[in-house]
Amino acid sequence: MRLSGYSNDARVALAIENSFDPDASPTRKGGLGLKNVRNRLEARHGKDAIMRVTAENGNFKVELSFPAEIADLPAKAPAALPAEAPRAVPSKVPTKVPSKVQS
Repeated sequence: MRLSGYSNDARVALAIENSFDPDASPTRKGGLGLKNVRNRLEARHGKDAIMRVTAENGNFKVELSFPAEIADLPAKAPAALPAEAPRAVPSKVPTKVPSKVQS
């Protein structure tokens, strides 16, 4: 699985992709998780949110793009990360997705 993301002053773009065997029979049908993500994006951002799902050449990819928001940061940062949180990001994780994500 590969997760990549990009942000500028106006938008956030994320891409999540993984390989799959196109000849394998599906274990589940319906895509409830994808439907939930689409509904949440639409509820929060309306037509400003974009979700693109592709499955081709053995690669499944979901691309999201939505308006960037600035969150209020806590007055004091936590002293330590929770024990279950990863402490570092692997160096091979890409840091950009294409700037144009279309539905």
